[in-house]
Amino acid sequence: MDEQMNTEVQQSTDIAGVKDYNSFKKYFGVLFEPVKAFQAIKEKPNFIFPTVIMIIAVCISTYFTLPYQDEIKAYTYELMGISADHPMMQNQAQIPNALTIALTMGGAIVLAIIGWLIMAVICRLFSMIFVGEGKYKHDLSIFANTYVFTLLGTLISCILLIVTKDPAKMNTNLSLFFPFLDHSGFMFWFTTNINIFTFIGLIFAVVGISIVENIKKYQAALMVFVPWLIGKAAAAAYYALFTIPMLQKMIG
Repeated sequence: MDEQMNTEVQQSTDIAGVKDYNSFKKYFGVLFEPVKAFQAIKEKPNFIFPTVIMIIAVCISTYFTLPYQDEIKAYTYELMGISADHPMMQNQAQIPNALTIALTMGGAIVLAIIGWLIMAVICRLFSMIFVGEGKYKHDLSIFANTYVFTLLGTLISCILLIVTKDPAKMNTNLSLFFPFLDHSGFMFWFTTNINIFTFIGLIFAVVGISIVENIKKYQAALMVFVPWLIGKAAAAAYYALFTIPMLQKMIG
């Protein structure tokens, strides 16, 4: 009886301790006090502030990488086996920079938000299986707030690009540890699709999902990583089986 009362008192204390967490403290608390931040999100989910921060970060990172857009495009096509002097590269160079900037920023913002929405829907469906109910807004808030790790990786990539002026040096993907992989193979594109900082963010998201959904961590891990890795594998297979062979035929 005393143990139960102590547990209830501790839970009440924990809730009281996070009620003063505003959106700013929740977002950056994920980095420094993740458990408290997730408890605060459980009490009051938020995703507008993380979305605004993400949009600002995308605009800033695009601005600072703008002088290196040609180098980045050349490096990207080089990974696909297309040399810088190929006519396809010359046609790409004729696309107005303003259009390139708009497409880059808009694409990054839309893909990030779509990613949060999809992962939140998947987690809600799985949580309904595990516990009979799902908390969509809470799950969405977890993915939006843990995106801070991806933005941290983007900041590091920008700094590396500005300092080295070499797009190859800004790589924060898992392929960084496997330089020997064939660029036309599945494993290269699979590891290229896995950003190290995003992966770390998802590990924290597992903790957050387990807290807001009141489920075990292994269940949260299954909910988060299984569909995410399947998506990355599908994208890698598409590149290896269709995109790369098609480009090789075009430049053949």
